[in-house]
Formats: sequence, C-alpha cells, structure tokens
Amino acid sequence: MEIVNIKIKELRESLNLSQEEFGKSIGLSKSGISNIEKGIRKVRDNYIELICTKYNISKEWLTTGDKHAKEAHLFESFVSYLKSLEYTYDCQIDEILDSYEQEEYDGSGNVIGHSTVIEDATYISTLSKDGITATFTQEEFETLQNRSKESIEGMILLQYHKNKKEPPSAVTENGSGESNENTNK
Repeated sequence: MEIVNIKIKELRESLNLSQEEFGKSIGLSKSGISNIEKGIRKVRDNYIELICTKYNISKEWLTTGDKHAKEAHLFESFVSYLKSLEYTYDCQIDEILDSYEQEEYDGSGNVIGHSTVIEDATYISTLSKDGITATFTQEEFETLQNRSKESIEGMILLQYHKNKKEPPSAVTENGSGESNENTNK
C-alpha cells in the first residue's frame, strides 16, 4: 500500500466523512474509496490534484505523509488569506534552535565556501495595514491562526443552526420571515 492511500483514509476520517460522502465529493463510489483505502486501487494523479484542491491540503503531505508539509501548506494558506485582506506580512528568524554547516560547491565540484543550514528556529511575524503594525512571536501567530479558524467555524455553525430553525424560503430581505410589504405597514 502506498502512503497516499493511507493519507486519503486519514484525511477522510479527520473530516468525519463516510466513504460514500468522501467519494461523492470527488466523483468516486463508496467501493472506489474503500478499494483506495485498502490499497487495492491506485490513486490517479487527477484525483490527487482534486483532493488537494477541494480539501486545501498539500500534495506533498498527501503523497509523502510529511507532517511539516501539511503544516507549511496551512501556514502559507493563512498568510495568503491575510494578504487578500491587504495586510503586508514579514517573517524574520527570532532564534536559531538547530543548524549545521554545509559546504558549497562550484560547477566543477570544488568547495567554494560554507553556508549555515537552519534545521529549526523560532520566528517573529509582522503584520501591517493602514499604518498599524503588530508583531507576533511564533506562538502568538499560531494562536492568531487558530482563533481565526475557530471564529470562522463558529460563524458557519451559527449560520447552520439558524438555517435549520428557519427554512431558507422563509427568510426574506429583512431577515424576519415577513415580506417587506407587511413590515412597512
């Protein structure tokens, strides 16, 4: 069985979707998803691309299982979202936790110098908009990212419950369930 088969099952379960629901979302049957998860069926590239796009996950994570790839993709998506809101984003190294020296070579294979490769570090993030600048430690930025996600999910859940109480056909422009004619009398 390939890693992609395992990751598809992991993704589906993390989304709390049945095999049938997940399959329907990407144009496969329940048995197709079952066969993928059991490793009986190979996953075609077009399905990998579709899953990554539909569920906003990185292809690297889905195909290699690299945990950091998924985290990096989520981080990059959040920064892109902030930029779409017209924030400028800057990130700088705060503290290097782990690094090593690596030789650099020219085209002929001769050593021409050394560089430091940073394996692990903490970062400082800066967001700016309309003359206001805020600086975040790595932990604070992760909290911002998590709270933004929680806020959006909370608003969606509130709207879901609102929709269940009042059928969409009963909601009008003023949100009361009455037509505008009745409210203007």
